[in-house]
Order: sequence, then C-alpha cells, then structure tokens
Amino acid sequence: MSEEKSKSASDDSLSRLSRAVEWSAGMFSLILARCNYAELRGLIIEQLHERCPVQIREITLSSSGRSLHQLITERVKDGMPDAVMVLGLESSADPDTILRGANQIRGKFGKDFPFPVILWISDSILSKFSRSAPDFYSWAGTSLQFRPSDEEFPDALEKIMEKPMFLVDLATQKLRQGTGTLADLSNPQEFDCFLKDLEALPSSLLAPHGSSRLQFLRGIQLQKSGQSRQAVPYYEECFQNVNPEQEAVLLYLIGKCCDDPKRARNCFQECVRIAGECQELAAKSLCCLCGVLKEQEDWDELGRTGKEALELNRSCNQEAECLQCQLFLTETALHREDWEAAEAGVRQILDVLSSREADGDWLDPKQSDRVLELVGETVRTKKKQPELEAKFGAMLLNLLHRIYFQQKHYLEAFQAKQERYSLEQEFGLRAFVGAGRLKARRREYTRKISVAEEIEASGRKNNIEELRKKLAEDNCKLIVFHGVSGVGKSSTLEAGLLPALRQEPAGKYDAIPVLIRSYTNWTGEVSRRVGDAFAETSEAFETLPSPLDSVESVLAELRKVDDQRFLVVLIFDQFEEFFFEHDELGKRREFYNFLKDALNIPAVKIILSLREDYIHYLLECDQYVLEPEDRLRIDFDILGKNFRMSLGNFTRDGAKSVIQSLTRRSNFPLDERLIDRIVDDLGEDTDGVRPIELQIVGSQIEAKGIHTDEAFKPKKELIQAFLEEAVRDCGTENEDVARLILWLLTDDRLTRPLKTRAEIEYELKALVWDTGIEVGDGQLTLVLEILTLAGMIFEVPGQTEKYQLVHDYLTGLIREQTKPLLEELNEYRTKKKIQRQVAEQAFKIAAFAFSVVAAIACNSVRNAGKASRAKDSGKFGAGKKS
Repeated sequence: MSEEKSKSASDDSLSRLSRAVEWSAGMFSLILARCNYAELRGLIIEQLHERCPVQIREITLSSSGRSLHQLITERVKDGMPDAVMVLGLESSADPDTILRGANQIRGKFGKDFPFPVILWISDSILSKFSRSAPDFYSWAGTSLQFRPSDEEFPDALEKIMEKPMFLVDLATQKLRQGTGTLADLSNPQEFDCFLKDLEALPSSLLAPHGSSRLQFLRGIQLQKSGQSRQAVPYYEECFQNVNPEQEAVLLYLIGKCCDDPKRARNCFQECVRIAGECQELAAKSLCCLCGVLKEQEDWDELGRTGKEALELNRSCNQEAECLQCQLFLTETALHREDWEAAEAGVRQILDVLSSREADGDWLDPKQSDRVLELVGETVRTKKKQPELEAKFGAMLLNLLHRIYFQQKHYLEAFQAKQERYSLEQEFGLRAFVGAGRLKARRREYTRKISVAEEIEASGRKNNIEELRKKLAEDNCKLIVFHGVSGVGKSSTLEAGLLPALRQEPAGKYDAIPVLIRSYTNWTGEVSRRVGDAFAETSEAFETLPSPLDSVESVLAELRKVDDQRFLVVLIFDQFEEFFFEHDELGKRREFYNFLKDALNIPAVKIILSLREDYIHYLLECDQYVLEPEDRLRIDFDILGKNFRMSLGNFTRDGAKSVIQSLTRRSNFPLDERLIDRIVDDLGEDTDGVRPIELQIVGSQIEAKGIHTDEAFKPKKELIQAFLEEAVRDCGTENEDVARLILWLLTDDRLTRPLKTRAEIEYELKALVWDTGIEVGDGQLTLVLEILTLAGMIFEVPGQTEKYQLVHDYLTGLIREQTKPLLEELNEYRTKKKIQRQVAEQAFKIAAFAFSVVAAIACNSVRNAGKASRAKDSGKFGAGKKS
C-alpha cells in the first residue's frame, strides 16, 4: 500500500489514538483499535510510532494463546513499558475464551498494568467482545476504526483479476501470501471482509465489469469453504468480458468443482488449449486431467497424458504436481503389469521425497499413503525378495516421520518411527528395536516367516518348545503364560510361538494360531481374528468358513475344524487388560461362557498371557469356566503348576548370545570386550538381563555407532539418552510438559507411584502455575500417549486411567534431569512475584501522589472560592454604603 493511500486511514482516528496513548501514560486504560486488513494495520502502526511521543511495546498473541493478562505479564517482566499494543486476537483459536477470561479478572489489569493497552481487533472480534466481555468492553469506550477509502477497493479488485495463478491458488487453498494490494485474501477473515466491502460499494464506483468480478470472488469463496458444487453457477456467469487467461482459470476451477468426470475432462482439456503463455496453469490442468483419466480407467490415455504432464510440470518447477504425475505413471505401469517400470517409478518417487523432506509441508498425507501402497504393490507383483519391500518401506517411514514431525503431527511421527524400527528388525536391517515389540523374522529371498533370532539366541527357544509340548498334550487344554512387565511375553508369542506353530505341527495336528490383544469389543475382535486365520489357511479346508459375525458363529466354525485334523490355538495376550476393560461381572461372564464352550471343543486350545502381578484375577475365571459336576471328573486348576508357565529374564549367557546374533545379522559388528561389558552393566542390579533394557541400551549403542569397549557409555547414560529421545519425540513445545509428567510419576523415595490422569493433570497445572507454561487437554493426551508408546510409562486401562513409570531405575535419572527445569520455574515465579510487588508499590505511590495533588487542587479551588466570595461581599458592602 503506497504512502498516498495511507490517507485512506482516518487522520482523525490516528490523531485520537495518539492522544489517547499520550494522555493515559502512567495509568491503565483500554483502547480498542479496529481494522480488518493486516496491511493497513501495519501502516497505521508505523505512523503511530512516528507520531506518538510515548514508546509503545508491540505484543503478538499466538494462535494457541488463552490468556490476555498472562501474555502481557510475560512480555513486561523485564520492565514496565510506557504503553503496550496487542495484536493477533483475530487469529486466536478461541477468542471467546480469551475475552471471557479477561472479563472475569478485569480488575487485575488496572492493578498490574500502570500503562495504556491498545488492543487491535477486527469487526468480527468487536461483536464477540461486547457479547463475551461486556464489562471489560465498557472500559474502552468507542473503538477507533481504520478502513481503506472506497476508491481503493475497485483498484485492488482489478489487480487481483490480472493474476490468473493467484486466483487458482486462492480457490484451491494453496495461497501462502497475500496479493500485495490492500487485502490478504489467503486469510479467510480478510477475504470475507474484502468481499463484503466490495458488495457495499455504490455501483458507480465499480468498474464496468465489476458485477462479474464479484461473482468470480463469490464462487471462489464457496469453493474455499468446501461448497464446490454451489460455486459452479457463479463461475459460469463470468465468461463474458474475460481475457483468454481468465477464461482458462474459470475452466480449470469448474473442472475442479464439477462432479461429472466427462465435463471435468472437457474443461481441463479446453483449459490446456487456451492457457496460452500461462504454462503453470496448463501444467496443473494436465495433472488434474490425469486424475480424471484414472477415474475413467482410460489407462492408455493416462500413460500419454501423464508423461506430458510430468514434463510440463518439471519445466514449471511444480514439484508437488511432479510427484502426483509420477504416481499416476507408476499406477499405469502396475495396471499394465510392467513391473520394471513400476519399480523404477517407486524409486523415483522416493528420491523426490528424500530430496525435499526439509520442505515436507507441501506433501499431501494422502500422497504419502498412496506411495506406501505402491511400494507394497510393486514388490508383491514382482515377487522379488521381501528385503526390497523393507528397504523401500523403511525409507518412506523415515521420511514420513520427519515430515509429520515438521508439521507438528507428533503422534503420527512417532508411530512412523516405531513402525520403521519394527520393519527393519523384522528383515534384519536393524539389530535392536528399542522399546518396540519384536516381529517374526522373514527369510531372505522368500516370504517364509521364521522364529526371530532374538528368541533362538537367548534360550527362549526352550520356552517355545515347552509351550509346543504342552499344546500337544491331550489333557492340557489351557496354558497360563506369565511374567513381569518388560520380560518379553508378547515378543515371545508373536516372534517365537506363532512362526513355530506355522512351521511344524503341534503333535498330530497342524496348528492355526490366533493372536488377540484388544478386549474393548472382544467378541468382534475374536470373530475377526479367527476369520482372518481361517482365510489364510482356507485351501486346507473342504469348504470355506462362512463369515463370522458373532461368538456363536465362531464356535460353530471351531466345531467344524474338529473334523479336519487341525488345532486352533487361541492366544489372548496382555489378558490383564480384559479385566480393566470389563469391570462388571455380567460382561466378564459372557467371556467365561465362551471360554467354557471353546474348551469343550477338542480342536481348540487356549493360552492366557498376562503380567504375573495380575495373575490373581484368574481366580474368578476359574470359578465360571467349569460347572460343579465337571470338576469331579476333570482336573482343572487354572493357577496350578500343570497349567502355568513362567517367563523370566535372559541369563547373562543368553543375553550375550542375543547381542552377538543380532549385531552379526544386521552388519553392526561389536567388539567382544564391548559385548561382555554391556552384559555386565545390564545384569549388575538384576537377576539376569531384562529384555527391554537390552533392547533400549542396544538401540542407543546402534544409534550412536558405538563399536568398541573404549567408546562404551554406562547403562545410566544410555538410558538417559533414551529418555531424552522420548521427550524430544513429544515435540519441541511439549518437552517441558513431558519432563514434568515423568517427574510427577516419581517421588522422593525413588519409587513409581501409580497416578490417575486427573491427578497428573491437577499436579501438573500446580507445577506450572504462574510460569507462562500452559497445559491443554489435547497436549496432555498427546504426551501421555507418546510416552506410553515409547515404553517410558504404561497405562493400567480402566475408568480411572492410571499411569505408572515402567521401571524403578528410571526414577533417579528423571529426577536428576528435571531438577534444572524445576529450579528455573521456581526462579521465574519468584522474579514475577517481586515484579508484582514493585508494580503494586508503584501503583500505591502513584495513587497517593494523585490523592495529594487532588487534595491540593481541591484546597486551591476552595480558597479561590472563598476569595471570590469575599471579594463579591466587599463589593456588595461598598455599594450599600454608598
């Protein structure tokens, strides 16, 4: 906006604003400055700084901010300014909450801030202000409005219409900056204000084609708000009085909006034809045309158009569209069964993503999902070595982790990271998986699944064989598999027992293992898992099982298996969660009845796996599984030695064997002395070596590239690094909250107190009170979920949502690492308290000085009144005497 146009802002309003600030120096006053356009507001602020003799400190409210008073307090802690100007309220995620909060504590503003506060607002905020904060609003009086002149709007409209790509990006919500003329139309609020101001203009001020221009903007407004179909009629009214480029834009936007593929295809083709010198628009239109051709399954035309679109988009440096074109070409190759071209396409896509990961915000998450699907499709159709899938998948998951993290999607980022670790471990590309769960191993050049090397090398194979032997016994129908937290029960079952049962029969029968871990809807989960397991082995059945949609249908199919020499092994892992999910006996009895019916089927055996500190819950289960008359003829004691099997820590020799095997397989060789030192360090304070500790410490050694004894760092330091990594995974802005949550799950005795979510939230808010750190409900949920997935804490499911630190050895480390943060928070609170006391004292002094001056003034007025009356009295007496 030019200097000449600054005259559009009311000089009178600017003068009044400057005077209001100057006259209010030294005391609190609320001044509302109203403007709908950021560019004009910036110009007014520049002029105010030049004109007003008072130094004004600018403060911007963040979109996540929730307290106006707290924001100002934080920004003036280094010293009281002469005046404060607050911007950004219109961009806040929840302005009503901010205004209501300010209204509730309005008295504190006058007490804490002895200076004028200019609050910039828009028209929409003004209406919220009077509704949400009527008392606070009354302190301000009339707001000072700043608005462009009527003559500026038509000129701005014409300049917008001269930029075809700006219109395209505006309508498709890809615009990242304004026009440079009056209104920032990438901002929805400014767009709406601009359109309303145009509509309110006298018709004489609009250009000859102003009406059609307005229809154009109305169509864009509808398309931006998701009402694409309603936008089409507005665009159709604009074809008169437009140049070829503007016509091409209209065709492109109609093609994007309409539901009819045939019409969309015609629009995009015509757009390409008449786009002229606007090659960017032609390139985008070709890319959209490819999408329509794919929808119509015109693969031949898609192949030709995709190549043309890719070349043109490359020449225009439109990388997001290049990626989309490459996706279309790769899908075309898959459809044609051109496996070499499909693999080459996937490699090119990954190369593009890797080269641009720093700018990952341009990547559509749907494109990421489609790339992942193409990776799997390419490998499966080529029937090549599965390591190819692992390498592609690991590359993409690593990329997705970085992209999600940059976009502040921290949970998705962490899940991608964990999935990558598990995938690399599964295919032997990673030695240690950290806190993740082990996967069964896939052998090179085949898709055959075998027992994970960690299981074989550690001596766990003996546990697997013992489980297989028990399953083969006719009189053993149920096994209780138990152990302490972190000992590796889930990994032993998934990466050990399942592949072992698939490889070799359990006694006389081929086994069909079914793994179940979710109990919220246990009937649906059992039905789905059993159905999937049957589908995988359906060629072995005489007839395919019918769809399973209830417990009764599952039991019916299980009875059919009895005649086909198969053994179905139902494995209920993490079974302690069942009791927390279903706290009513009636709901649990439904499961007990299913268990009783399943155990009466000869072809079914059951494994219940749970933490041993919850094993007593099975006593209730024992009561309902057998009827009293059955107990007389069946020896059934669910907690008896014949039914239980315990899993303990690794022996030192077993742990050493695991490290040697894993590092050798993944080409991460370790010095023999280093391996001995790792085992000694891990087994120093425990009976054997905890599998989870081995994986955590091993993952840090692998991440830091430690290969020799000289470079080794103690377990404590490596676990600290693991702890720091888990905190960083929560996101930069959430790190302090993550540290404090971990600290709250410890105590002075270095134990691990069990706390509910409500207790954590209450204590956390007490810790950060008056420090500037805000804790939202979503933030707390995010951090708790990531710390749980990272293996730092675990949740005891149920109504109270209880959390606990995973291991005692973390308590000392956490308290040690959190100490500096706690000291910093206390120092901040103390400093802030002193500042408040100083401000209160200054306010009292100012109030006293004001009262003295007022008293003197009143006294002077009284004395002047007395003198005047005396003088008048003298005059009256003199007149009377004469």
